Amino acid sequence: MAVTIRELRADERGLLREFLYLAVHVPPGAEPAPADVVDTDRVLQRYLVGFGQRTADLAFAADADGDVVGIAWSRLFPGDAPGYGYVDDDTPELAVAVRADQRGQGVGARLVEALMAALADAGFAQVSLSVDKTNPAQRLYQRLGFTTVRHDDDDLVMVRRLLDAA
Repeated sequence: MAVTIRELRADERGLLREFLYLAVHVPPGAEPAPADVVDTDRVLQRYLVGFGQRTADLAFAADADGDVVGIAWSRLFPGDAPGYGYVDDDTPELAVAVRADQRGQGVGARLVEALMAALADAGFAQVSLSVDKTNPAQRLYQRLGFTTVRHDDDDLVMVRRLLDAA
């Protein structure tokens, strides 16, 4: 099945909720969070509420025969209401999720690359993300040039430069 990467249309933004839930990593042996966690967790809500109204609100979809199988999106968070991968007020944070049946086929990498190119075109110098230390996607981010800038017991915050310093 051929997968096409394209901008997420405004009428598809409702899919962000579904894909945000897919982005919530379940460590080995753990029970998945309830589906309504994206409605009840105030930090997760920051990735959704008012999406499309901020400068760095960009999103790309992986389309397979008319079905969205993955989404990568970015958002610029203020320091007083940060996301999980917050670095500073000038660094957008990305989120990405791919449906389980499409993982391991390069879809996530293509989505992140498209998003990084759009952020660079918009003039952003870098992008950040947060990833659970047990999440295999961590290797993808390293291959794409992300480096760890902060960590705690469970998560890494990683950054990828997009533009050379002036």
